[in-house]
Amino acid sequence: MDLKKSDWRRGVFVLIVIAVVAAYIIIRQISQTSVQEARDNLVQTTTYTSAAADGYAVLVKENIGALGNNSDLTKLATDRSPTQLKQATEVLSQVKNNLNTVERIGVYDTSGKLLVENIGTSRTMGSQLATNSFFKQTIDSKGVVVSPVLVSPVTDRNTIAIAVPMETNGKVWAVVVGLINFDDLKDFFSGVQGNGSYTTLLDQQGNLLFDTRSKKADTAENQTFLKANVPSAIYSTKEPDTGEAVTRSYKKGSLFTVSVSKYDKDLHRVTRRVTTIVVIGAIVINLILDVLFAARIIVFDNRIDQLSYVIDSLNKEGQVVGVDPEELKHKDKLGDLANRIDTLAQNEKQKRS
Repeated sequence: MDLKKSDWRRGVFVLIVIAVVAAYIIIRQISQTSVQEARDNLVQTTTYTSAAADGYAVLVKENIGALGNNSDLTKLATDRSPTQLKQATEVLSQVKNNLNTVERIGVYDTSGKLLVENIGTSRTMGSQLATNSFFKQTIDSKGVVVSPVLVSPVTDRNTIAIAVPMETNGKVWAVVVGLINFDDLKDFFSGVQGNGSYTTLLDQQGNLLFDTRSKKADTAENQTFLKANVPSAIYSTKEPDTGEAVTRSYKKGSLFTVSVSKYDKDLHRVTRRVTTIVVIGAIVINLILDVLFAARIIVFDNRIDQLSYVIDSLNKEGQVVGVDPEELKHKDKLGDLANRIDTLAQNEKQKRS
């Protein structure tokens, strides 16, 4: 009986060890695969986000760029009568109405004085433009220039300006300036980025345009990448204010720098879910194996008890008992032993008869 208990314990222990080792290997493999897939998805999301941001600005750039040769605006070089100013305002308003991505369009002379704009407001860029590097660059280069981050006089939010020179006889006499409204882009990113993620959009100098969270983003790491001219990267870091672990994917586009971040607790959520399923599955499988193993041992014990009974009858006076015919049908080693014992029993029966 002690031997049977030892075999039982040894068998159960072996099954448990096998189940635990198998579960560990499976969990480790799934965890590595799930995390890598999550990181790959984050990089892919960043690439799409960067392309969307650049496309957003290119659309504005093309539409405002076309205003540089608009006849109604060009006439302002020599005619600034109320009628002509009204026509110019209508042109700018039409562009604004057709292009919701623009919050404001104005035409400024080379000194930064506002000539006409699409909306009436006393809060103009005014003399700020005359001292701004992008405004001067537009005049000097005679080309379309995208500004660094500016504070919008309309919304007080960060924005960028698209500046287009207007020329007469090869000389720049005015600049069309359009300010981009990023509200739609921010709402779009907020809607598609998923739980536990947020997007940060910066200009090419690393200045913050917006963060889809309510709080202001820390841009120091992205600025480091920009200075090193790194086109893209994915790395793990911690939020400076909360210390939460986060995985961040960075992508430098043609006009913007995009950073998509996902908190590690959310990045690993799928892994934890799969791990839980695997652990529960391993426990269930282990229990099933234990039951099957126990049932097999019970059957094995019964067969041995029967053979022991036959052997006992050989050693005692009286009638010799043969082995059950069903046992003789087994093809395993115990069945072979049963056949040998039955042969002894039949020979002993003949001797005693």
